[in-house]
Amino acid sequence: MKQILFLSFLGLMLVACESETLKKQEQEVSEMITDVNSLKSNLFVNKIDSVVELRLMASSLMIRIKSNYTFDKIDMKLGRKVDEFRELQMLFEKEKEEGKQTLPGQYSTINKMIQEEEKALKLLKSDIENKRGEQEKYNEYIQYEQRKVAMISEMFNHYLSRKTKSIPRFYKEYNDLDSIVSEWEKQSVKK
Repeated sequence: MKQILFLSFLGLMLVACESETLKKQEQEVSEMITDVNSLKSNLFVNKIDSVVELRLMASSLMIRIKSNYTFDKIDMKLGRKVDEFRELQMLFEKEKEEGKQTLPGQYSTINKMIQEEEKALKLLKSDIENKRGEQEKYNEYIQYEQRKVAMISEMFNHYLSRKTKSIPRFYKEYNDLDSIVSEWEKQSVKK
């Protein structure tokens, strides 16, 4: 009789421990889902809405420079400004080269990763709640997903840093070059 009571008690303890572990695992996955949802909303808020406008501005300015620049003078300062502007302009172009990711391309990649991660976390949470799959590997799966969420977060921070540095620089260089070209246009009208 004592053995039956002891085994029953031991069984209850194992079930309670397993239940507590599953609750902890569910909580960890829920926290990751919250983190991913936060990343998703922050990414949406930081989307560059004016990409087409920026491309048109840059193209228009480059056409104006080419049509008004006279080769009778060499201006190194202007050359550096144009080079820097072209470099900034490339950040808003469509993906062309491997390894040179533009801001819209970077946004698209992060957005796709977030969507995939949302699906993976929902499936993992469902598996844990319904005790499907290999329960002994749940912790490994959770750690793997935590690394992916951290990587997406790091990519988002890099995108945000590039965006916040590049857009003001783009407008500054654009305004500087636009004023120079406007002067050239005024001078050519006088002639």
